[in-house]
Amino acid sequence: MNSSVFSLSPFLSFFVIGFLLFIGIPSSLSNNDLFDCSNKFVCGDISAGFPFWGTGRPPACGIPELELKCEDNITKMKINEVAYRVLGIYHDTEILRIAREDYLAGLCTPIFENSTFNPMVFQSVKGYTNLTFLYGCMAAPGNIPNIPGAYSLAK
Repeated sequence: MNSSVFSLSPFLSFFVIGFLLFIGIPSSLSNNDLFDCSNKFVCGDISAGFPFWGTGRPPACGIPELELKCEDNITKMKINEVAYRVLGIYHDTEILRIAREDYLAGLCTPIFENSTFNPMVFQSVKGYTNLTFLYGCMAAPGNIPNIPGAYSLAK
């Protein structure tokens, strides 16, 4: 056996291990998405974890449609470009209370916007009930089946 090869072996091993650590550790430290998921969204009196994300929680920590924003200690979110104020997130009862921003000054707004929300976001959640309110719509033709949880409001 060649003794000069074995005498370089500890140095070569140390160099290879050092090189792999030098390359491997910084690349793993740069992916903080999963680490940041341990942080909760906090704004005013609202605190939220999964399925919400925003302000300190990257998009990978929640469902894309459930981004929360903090403005002047007030939690807000958008659903199909309609702004909502988050009134409460109750983790124990799994209830999200929201109010449309344009209705906070009163119910009579100059512009009435459709605020349809993708029901698939919460479909897999146990105990989820979808309530759909229809306002100012013409009566549906008889060949369209009833929508479960749909309520028509009189003008």
